[in-house]
Amino acid sequence: MATIKYANKEDLIARYGQEIAQLSIADGKTDTSIDSALEDGAAEINGYVGRRYKLPLPAGKEYQTLKWLNCVIARYRLWESRIQDSEDNAVYVRYRQAVAFLKDLAEGKANLLDEDGQEPESWSAQDVMAVKSRRPQIFTNNVMRRMDYGH
Repeated sequence: MATIKYANKEDLIARYGQEIAQLSIADGKTDTSIDSALEDGAAEINGYVGRRYKLPLPAGKEYQTLKWLNCVIARYRLWESRIQDSEDNAVYVRYRQAVAFLKDLAEGKANLLDEDGQEPESWSAQDVMAVKSRRPQIFTNNVMRRMDYGH
């Protein structure tokens, strides 16, 4: 199943202008690689957002913050083979800022709001099940022989 993207090629070009088009031509990148960068960015976003909010997010809602984050991360993905990850590189710095914001979002230090100013549904205590093991299991030959493999 493909990851739902929060931005598209047009959003990326609107935000970064001809940089994206020129990068695509210079490196022989196609619309497919741009879509892949956007999908990878959305998957990275979902890794953080899904820790706090139920995924998939409600259909028909637009989250400008996620669109921005998706563009920042996709831009980094398109550039990453051509740049050094350093604090002197604006593309890398923006990517690190995006990840820092996503961490804050996952930890509840920032909120995700749709175009109506509403937050999506969060995980509740009833949705989470804690499991406590009495002790770590050591897998010796005797333990393995006693396991039921459904035979």
